[in-house]
Amino acid sequence: MVAYCDDETLETAATTTAVAAANYVIAADSGVDAARRLGLRVEVVIGDMDSVSDDGLRWAIDKGAEVLRVAPDKNETDLELALELAAGRGEPVHVVMGSGGRVDHGFANLAVLASPRWADVEISASVGAGLVHVVRSAAELDAGVGETISVVAIGADARIESSSGFKYDLAGLVISPTEARGVSNVVTDAPQKIALSDGVVLIMRPEPKLP
Repeated sequence: MVAYCDDETLETAATTTAVAAANYVIAADSGVDAARRLGLRVEVVIGDMDSVSDDGLRWAIDKGAEVLRVAPDKNETDLELALELAAGRGEPVHVVMGSGGRVDHGFANLAVLASPRWADVEISASVGAGLVHVVRSAAELDAGVGETISVVAIGADARIESSSGFKYDLAGLVISPTEARGVSNVVTDAPQKIALSDGVVLIMRPEPKLP
């Protein structure tokens, strides 16, 4: 699990459910402060340390966290550095981040989740009160009946081979990253399944119904 957060990270139901299953936490910079608020033990802190609080960093060190400090002049964001580290563990990764803050950061963070650099890693994220799942080939979800789900292509066109459990069947649909064809579908049955023949999509659940 990666805890990437800023001051916008909230203790939402989606976040609480996700962190309860965390067995290894990598905090990217000010993600330390969010992890501390969420009651998580941090194994690694990574980043240029330009936004973490002094108290938060001291707390992580006192708890035994390894600190990987990088130069502020870099090409990668702190989230990218954390994801690169997490991907090497060969486990599913869940990212925790806020939905507020700078619009450029928020957009770039969602795009980074779908990077081909971690194509072999199962990635999901808590974004504010919502959930996001990265789908590269196929996925099965356990969203609640009546829940709104949006399927958004990222990077290039995504071709949907089959789908089930949704009000509007997506099979055969080609979704462009510059169109909103997959927005605001509704869950009608469980589980939900989707398979792609090409491309990558983000399945977005703005108000997830959690068990």
